[in-house]
Amino acid sequence: VYSFNRKPAGLKAVGEKVDINWTITLAPGKNQTIKFAYAIGDKVASVTATATTWTSSFDKQFNSARLKWEERWQLSFKPGNKFFSGHFPTLATNDQKIRRVYYEGALIPLLMCRTNLPYSKRCFVTAGPQWANTLVYFWDAEMWANTLAMLEPEAMKEQLSKWFLLDHHQCYAVDCLSGGKAGPWYAANDWSIFRSIEAYIGVTGDTSFLRETANGKTILQH
Repeated sequence: VYSFNRKPAGLKAVGEKVDINWTITLAPGKNQTIKFAYAIGDKVASVTATATTWTSSFDKQFNSARLKWEERWQLSFKPGNKFFSGHFPTLATNDQKIRRVYYEGALIPLLMCRTNLPYSKRCFVTAGPQWANTLVYFWDAEMWANTLAMLEPEAMKEQLSKWFLLDHHQCYAVDCLSGGKAGPWYAANDWSIFRSIEAYIGVTGDTSFLRETANGKTILQH
């Protein structure tokens, strides 16, 4: 459910796509702000009420969300924090371009972190918010495996073990909603899984993980 503080001039739904537009006339130097809330659920009445409440108290809700995101951002760089099982290194530099690249790179995993999917208490989905909202692709996970091992080693270890419960020669991703496989096979799957395990062990030093079992074999045997 979407709820708006200003009624749209037009709203058109075509399949899963919805086009929403406003017609706004502004004098020179003037501006207007459109505020809207978006709630998801399976009970229409409660979801509608939630979205409407958020819109009616928009500034309060927006500021609360901003503060929570700021807190999570700070925790992602704090050793022994209460949200993530690991943390990012803090980069000290006077080079503003390098600083921006580094910290915007660190922001992406936080944007992809999901705490409400059954697969794990910490799921880092590959894409979003429009497509593949619940999927973790083996190939893409490998691309930032070192980063994940630093930020969330516990969830990463759990994820790696669960990957061997699926036939990764019959899919390209794991669905964090169902726990099942998604999509066709990707040729990069085997390499991606191997490389992710290498990254986990290289960052954490947890070589005992190779002796743990998953789907009838040790990780090393796999």
